[in-house]
Amino acid sequence: MSPQDIPNDFKKIVEARKEAFSSLSKQKIEAYMEICGIKPIEDQRIFWKGVHIARAAMVDIPMELREKSIEWMLDNESLYSFISKHLSREEQKEQLMHFYEVRYGNELDT
Repeated sequence: MSPQDIPNDFKKIVEARKEAFSSLSKQKIEAYMEICGIKPIEDQRIFWKGVHIARAAMVDIPMELREKSIEWMLDNESLYSFISKHLSREEQKEQLMHFYEVRYGNELDT
């Protein structure tokens, strides 16, 4: 399937997601969630963890933004940082970057 085959509405939703998650604007992210029919998340800690987990996996945003989300997860006691506390922060970051690169790739397949 080529990008031209994707309906315009879907392209708009993908662009809205990219813009919302790239900006880290809570208002934009919640507006995107509403478009997708996702209920607001009351617990702010869970909200931001979810945002950063999603950002780290997004291949249509710059790697620098994905890396910042990985750093956020390490700074905010994600499950990974808890189970790998024997590693240095740099080793933790390296492993998470590798995980997301292997799992999701570095760029969109076109």
